Amino acid sequence: MWILPAVLTPGPHLPSYLHHVEAALTVLGAPMLSWLLSKILLPDYDELPWLHRLGAVGVTVIVGVLTFLLGRFNYLFLTCADFDLSGNDTPPHCAHGAPLQHL
Repeated sequence: MWILPAVLTPGPHLPSYLHHVEAALTVLGAPMLSWLLSKILLPDYDELPWLHRLGAVGVTVIVGVLTFLLGRFNYLFLTCADFDLSGNDTPPHCAHGAPLQHL
């Protein structure tokens, strides 16, 4: 569903209303995707005690929040050159400088 608005409107920029549609799809789709992954990775999820199910949901939420924060604040630990080196598009708020030197 995320790719459908991009296919329907050719060009580099989507109209603002389609951005809102994509945001709504993300908000609605993320919990469904988490549920699906839980069913695949933990086939006996429904048989777990209530506290363990709550813990699995908590871990999923924490990982989701952390990945959002890492993406939002990538300029604190990645540079534009890191994105170029990996072949990804550079985000508008990336830090300029040399790529991170790995050991």
